Amino acid sequence: MTMEEQIAQAVLCRVEPHFERLMTEIEILRRRIAEMQDRSLSMSEVCEILGKSSKTVVKLFREGSILGRQINGVYYFRKADVDDFMRSPRDARRKAV
Repeated sequence: MTMEEQIAQAVLCRVEPHFERLMTEIEILRRRIAEMQDRSLSMSEVCEILGKSSKTVVKLFREGSILGRQINGVYYFRKADVDDFMRSPRDARRKAV
């Protein structure tokens, strides 16, 4: 076995267990994101439902007035959380905006 092959083999032995673990974690995250997308509303859908701009919806999210998740710069909102916000007293919604 050449020196290059020995080095490649040594690197592979060290990397392989981590690679498999990372691939498993990536698959779990992909499933979770897919589940969230199935159960979640997009920013544009929330804007349409609330009759507000995306800037306002982000502000509401950051203030905690409307619950959601932000993953890699993409916002996800559960329909139930948007409905809860809509049912909140109008005065509370005005203060939030």
